[in-house]
Amino acid sequence: CYYFDSDWYAKVDQLDLRLLQFCLPAGLLFSSLALLLCLTGMCKTACCSKTPDDIKNSRCLVNSSGCHLVAGMLLFLGGAIAMPPSVWFLFHTRNLNERYDNLFAVEFGVYVAIGSAGGLILAALLMFMWYCMCK
Repeated sequence: CYYFDSDWYAKVDQLDLRLLQFCLPAGLLFSSLALLLCLTGMCKTACCSKTPDDIKNSRCLVNSSGCHLVAGMLLFLGGAIAMPPSVWFLFHTRNLNERYDNLFAVEFGVYVAIGSAGGLILAALLMFMWYCMCK
């Protein structure tokens, strides 16, 4: 149940809203690609070497540290893309509540989305550390 406010629709650029709606699925796509790359790098490390000396001499199709570096970049990009719509929703809901006497509530999902985006950024930082240590 939403009050129709023609002024709000006239003030807000609809392209901005479409971009914000595209951000969460794009963040999910980038994080899924990062997971596949990370698993590819781990499989190279685990499957192509029987002893620690074999890691340096083994020839595989992928570079393990390069996979982790690109996976970290994709995780960071996914977290950075997924954060703005949730934060925008928090501030926009407060703006609507000031107008319409506290009709709109911020539910638990917004905080989960912000925490998940922060987790993606934290995972990206850990991937960068992994890259620096295992290069």
